[in-house]
Amino acid sequence: FFQSQKKIFSFHQIQLLTYSLTVFLFFLSIAVCIFTDCHFTNVDRYYIWEFIKNMSINTKELDPLIRFIYSIADDHLINTYEPSKYKDVILPMTVIRRLDLVLEPTKDRVIDTYNKYKDKLDNLDTILKSAKQGSGVAFYNTSPFTLKSLLNDSANIKANFINYLDGFSPNVQDIISRFKFRNEIDTLDEAEKLFAVIQKFCSNKIDLSIDALPPLSMGYVFEDLLRRFNEATNAEAGRHFTPREIIELMTN
Repeated sequence: FFQSQKKIFSFHQIQLLTYSLTVFLFFLSIAVCIFTDCHFTNVDRYYIWEFIKNMSINTKELDPLIRFIYSIADDHLINTYEPSKYKDVILPMTVIRRLDLVLEPTKDRVIDTYNKYKDKLDNLDTILKSAKQGSGVAFYNTSPFTLKSLLNDSANIKANFINYLDGFSPNVQDIISRFKFRNEIDTLDEAEKLFAVIQKFCSNKIDLSIDALPPLSMGYVFEDLLRRFNEATNAEAGRHFTPREIIELMTN
């Protein structure tokens, strides 16, 4: 995702370099602790174990998930979009579904806090991100909908989906704008494909939750989808890159 005129460094290459440096520093710090007689608490051991688990990505295990997401385009976007435009729908929907699942456990709490303070505070950003009263992460959604609950009202899918997108915090709104995804909503709705696409992303065959897909794995899935779409349309590698803000959302 670092782009120059002649060369592009992909997520995979940056990932490998980052891994190498991080692993070196990680084990160096453990060695220092051992030789200086440091004592690890249970919390220390937990985070060390989580770090080690997340440092390894089995890309073969991710392939069925990537292929299923990629197949949504062939199943539902054909005859509505040119193949070169498939990614304009699939990539933002992948991001949105990931964020949707991250926010799912705290959804009710965020809505309660929003309704409680929306007429009392001018800026709710801090409280809606807080661990105690908000999402506990760097973004939130104040819409009453989730992607799954949108499927309960197929007749109003477009209006409710727009309401859902409007509920995201400003930093996610910026990502959606960079994708120019709102431009696709009318096209999908007019072709009667919007409901089907959302339904497919809510399928039990796609689990983009943090428990099922650690942050680095999510970053790999997104980057590999981008690569596949570009290769399928013979796009020049140097003309496409993953925006930093999206990578941060995918890997944090």
